Amino acid sequence: MVAKRICLIAIMVALVSSSKLALSFIPNVEIITSLFIIFTLVFGWRDSFIASLLFVIIEIFIFGFMISWVLLYLIYWPLLVTVTHLIAWLFKRRRIKNGLKEKQKKITTATFVAVIIVGIFMTFLFGVLSAFLDMVFMGAIGTGRFLEFVFWRYVSGTWFFVAHIVGNAVALPLLVPKLVTTLNRVGVK
Repeated sequence: MVAKRICLIAIMVALVSSSKLALSFIPNVEIITSLFIIFTLVFGWRDSFIASLLFVIIEIFIFGFMISWVLLYLIYWPLLVTVTHLIAWLFKRRRIKNGLKEKQKKITTATFVAVIIVGIFMTFLFGVLSAFLDMVFMGAIGTGRFLEFVFWRYVSGTWFFVAHIVGNAVALPLLVPKLVTTLNRVGVK
């Protein structure tokens, strides 16, 4: 059982890392968000959380260590996995409370819509957190105009953040429902 989980986590990390490299020629377009949401819904919080941390370690080996983006990734990817898990848990709990029995690991349309909206919001949050951490490490905290600097840092990258949000707004509804349903049907776990 432990060997199976280790292999599953390794496959998740390999898929996320390779998908990032495969799409790296398109600025700010990625399917990592979709993959971590899918992994969380299908394989659960623990394995997805571990995979998100290992993904950051692999990124350090590939791209080197820069404190601002490593910290960004260490905050953002585990947070995305945790928020997705909480949303799925809340919707499952609500279904059980309303008298619906869980016969199989079926995810409702409402859950899919909720995690897609959360994924898009988290993509926006990624840009804000990125601008915030950039200003922290550029030494803007003691200036008295820190939030203004964060705002202008975010505005300066608007087109990249828009591409990121639009890319995920397209990818999430296309990938998440299909792949979650397929993986649950195949019974990968």
